[in-house]
Order: sequence, then structure tokens, then C-alpha cells
Amino acid sequence: MNIYSPPPRVLASLTITRIVDGRCNSLENPGTTIHPGLILFGRGRASTEIFVLDHGVLQTTTRIMSGGAWSVRLDATVGSHSFSVCARDGAVSQCWDITVEASPPIPPPTFTWVSPDLSTGSSGDPGDFMWDGFSREGYFYPP
Repeated sequence: MNIYSPPPRVLASLTITRIVDGRCNSLENPGTTIHPGLILFGRGRASTEIFVLDHGVLQTTTRIMSGGAWSVRLDATVGSHSFSVCARDGAVSQCWDITVEASPPIPPPTFTWVSPDLSTGSSGDPGDFMWDGFSREGYFYPP
């Protein structure tokens, strides 16, 4: 007796291959950044619609291109993120964990009074203000 049974359905591999931050730095898994604009890259079966999840919550959807590649841009909030992608056929990627840290504060500019002879002081002479080493006219006065 010859019984035919079709081969079991093998789900196409669905993966996140790379995540870069807003400064195009590749992030490790797990990784950390202070730049919340993220781009996720991956591979999967062409023309498949995929769902991008963060801790299991839908963030966006996209369609895998004909060559099998996909990418999406996400604006992540400060905190921990666990990205994965899934498809309707049941394929699910491994998670990629990223922590977005608050960016360090930017120090305020420094203002200095510069006399016409380029010395700093407050002698009441008609000098100029410097802002981080630059005058109103755009001249740079090194410290």
C-alpha cells in the first residue's frame, strides 16, 4: 500500500537581524542607547505581512520585500523594550532587548565679556560678549 502524506509545513524563518539607533549605531542584543529613534531590520518569507511587537504589544506592521528583507522605524520611549515580529502563519522571531536611557543634559552656554584687546574683564570698556568662545560677529576667541 502506498500512502502519500505531504511533508509537514515548515514555517519560514522570521528574524530581526539588526537594530540601529538614531545615530546609526548598531545595537547588541541586549543593548543600550540614548537615541530613541530606532530602525529594525530583518528577514523572512517574501510578501508576508509582519507585525512588530514591543513586549507583545503591536507597534506597527509592514510587508516583507521580494528579496526577503524588511525594515521599520520606531520611536522608542525611555525604558526597556523587547522587540519581536510575528506573521499570520505562526512564524515568530526571537526577542531583541533594548534599553533606551535618558540622554545626558546639555550644559548651558557660557558668556564671557571680551575687551577690545582680547583680554577678559569688566573694566567698562566697549568690548563684546562671547558665547561658547564665539563673538557676535562670529570670531572665535580660544580660552
